[in-house]
Amino acid sequence: MIKGSCCSGSVKFELASPPSMMGICHCSRCRNAGASALAFVDKNSFTLLEGREFIQRYVRYSDINGHFHLINLSKG
Repeated sequence: MIKGSCCSGSVKFELASPPSMMGICHCSRCRNAGASALAFVDKNSFTLLEGREFIQRYVRYSDINGHFHLINLSKG
């Protein structure tokens, strides 16, 4: 079991199995945000423990699948 969270601790999750692949995004948005690490996981292995309200789907006009990102990362 792998446990993890976002940097602020607002979003917490568990993985029942290790990621199948990990990488780094080099797009300008990720570089500017300073958070470009990503991991591919089996959705059946992923359990969101808390923080659903901080996750938002973002779809660009040219992107069919969309991406998920965190909103309001500052924890009071």
